[in-house]
Amino acid sequence: NNICLSGGTFMNIKANKEVMGLDAVKDIFIFPSCGDETNAIGACYYTHEKETGQKPESLRNFYLGREWSEQEIISQVDEFDTGNLLIERHDNVERVVAELLANDKVVARFHGREEFGARALGNRSILANPSRWSVISEINDMIKKRDFWMPFACSILEEDSERYLRGTGKNEPLYMIMAFDGGEEIASIVAGTHPRDHTVRPQLVRQTQAPGYHAIISNFKELTGIGGVLNTSFNLHGWPLVHSPTDALTVLNTSGLRYLALGNYLISKV
Repeated sequence: NNICLSGGTFMNIKANKEVMGLDAVKDIFIFPSCGDETNAIGACYYTHEKETGQKPESLRNFYLGREWSEQEIISQVDEFDTGNLLIERHDNVERVVAELLANDKVVARFHGREEFGARALGNRSILANPSRWSVISEINDMIKKRDFWMPFACSILEEDSERYLRGTGKNEPLYMIMAFDGGEEIASIVAGTHPRDHTVRPQLVRQTQAPGYHAIISNFKELTGIGGVLNTSFNLHGWPLVHSPTDALTVLNTSGLRYLALGNYLISKV
């Protein structure tokens, strides 16, 4: 009755929703990212317990990639800047980002350790106000160039999940790997839903897992009343997720993006 699923088949979020809906299933965990690379992680977990007799620690988060120091960031900014960028350092860059989002600006975020796997979880993400359906066209025109029907996802404060989602009792949707029916306030995050049935592929943002990202959404909620933001991966269409500050600056420079939160710096086109 309690099941854990991994492997590329379970990247299909609608299939996962159907499995979760079975009466026989009481609790379901879909391994984050869930491609074949995560089967290897399961093998490591299994071998660890077999060889030591001890259960491995629970997964705390999926921010397992490279982190860049402030010195590395500003060094790459200095090398890249050709005079068309306004560079401002902020002690509370999360509040600045939230204010831009509340004013319907689209902001790319590069912060902390890179996410592992196929989903952008706020550290290498493009963020927007989810209450405007038109923001999908704006992002596609700016950078993503996706087909009009391809849905975006939504990052939602864990404490606000019941406002926007129904049926989360069997799963903690922390990694954008499950689909859920919309709750009573689904209209306020419409751009982060599927355009046909308004189901949601959410990332519940837990303060202990992603404190900076949680702070952005909390500030956005204070300004707008909305406890979530639209989240899509920070990359050019057909390219992998940005890895370095130079990658992030290149995307900013070669796309229609205007704002980049790079560590504690807000970088704007002038």
